[in-house]
Amino acid sequence: MIKFIGNFAEHTDRYGNTYFKGTMISVEDGATLEIPYQYGYGNHYQDMAFREMVNAGWVEVGKVLVKYGNGGENMVGINYFGWRLIDQNRALISWSMYTFKTMKQVKAF
Repeated sequence: MIKFIGNFAEHTDRYGNTYFKGTMISVEDGATLEIPYQYGYGNHYQDMAFREMVNAGWVEVGKVLVKYGNGGENMVGINYFGWRLIDQNRALISWSMYTFKTMKQVKAF
């Protein structure tokens, strides 16, 4: 059961530095949360999205988001790699990352 959609854009500058920005969307009510343009590579965009979601009150660390009939749960937690959605059974966030050639394209995304 998808609860959030994350749409992100990234680009790598001529020095090899990667930057991203994005939008998180709540499937329940259509609310959006903008993740500002910033430096980061790999899954760093997910870490920053979780941080913003917690700061905005969308999710709480340690709060169970979904309970399943088989006893499984999904919750938000902090692990070695940073903010993560602890998902034992199903994905709660659908992530999309689009790669562009220029900073201007990413900022316009």
